[in-house]
Amino acid sequence: MEDFEPVTLSLFTPDGQTIRPFQVTPRITVAGFQSLIPEPPETPNMRLVPLVLLAFLLNAPGAARAKEFVNLDFDAGGIPSAPFDFLQNAEFVLPGWTAQMGDHVQSQILWNTGFAEYGWVGVHSVGGLWGDLPQGRYSARLTAGPEYPSGGPTVPSSISQLGTIPQHARSLIFRSNLGYGVPTEIRFADQLLTPFLLGDPQHQPNWGGEWAVDVSKIAGREGVLSFTTFPVPDEDFGGMDIDSLRFSSTVTVPEPSAYALGGIGLALLTWSQFKRGSPR
Repeated sequence: MEDFEPVTLSLFTPDGQTIRPFQVTPRITVAGFQSLIPEPPETPNMRLVPLVLLAFLLNAPGAARAKEFVNLDFDAGGIPSAPFDFLQNAEFVLPGWTAQMGDHVQSQILWNTGFAEYGWVGVHSVGGLWGDLPQGRYSARLTAGPEYPSGGPTVPSSISQLGTIPQHARSLIFRSNLGYGVPTEIRFADQLLTPFLLGDPQHQPNWGGEWAVDVSKIAGREGVLSFTTFPVPDEDFGGMDIDSLRFSSTVTVPEPSAYALGGIGLALLTWSQFKRGSPR
């Protein structure tokens, strides 16, 4: 073993400050080159190194980040160059969402129109087939029925999107005509979310009222949010409109014990709407 002259080394913290220099003595052994490096002196700045590295990794390109939900108001879709074409590219007019009839993803969806003999997913605009909207440029419509153009058995109609519930969200609020009595499921991941009607059920606009589902127990989780309609019992079709989704950190959904009152109001609203004729 042969010793060499000591060598002076210095360590630097991430902010450029120099930690006290120290010496090492290289040696040649049978196994090869070896450096006898004493433990460097610990300083408060050195304790920051792991935190700095962690922050860098979390913000590095490709680092995992929470995926935000997009196009919750359905207004991010483009304006078709041929607006009289009743079929439009789904990614163009309904970006961020996946449209499905049964298990089949729809690459094209309806634009400002509807079928009398088929189920469909579509978007409609102000002044379109379904009249005025509650807010914004577009709304989405889901109608269960036989899939276009093949026909066949009646299948559910749905839209879905992968995203993360905001950390401090307590409810998801949206506008819809759920009061027409069409069987509907709202799900996040493996959980079925129960909608609760906000406001007086006897004084809702014809288009529909404002609804909320409780997301306080799933805040911060990533999963697929989906809205699905099923055919009305003893009928071949069933449709719903949906618009203006938003997460709220202040609006709370009543406790389950209050659902009974909401259910009574929903039943009354459903009955009154059926008397006027449910939409398709």
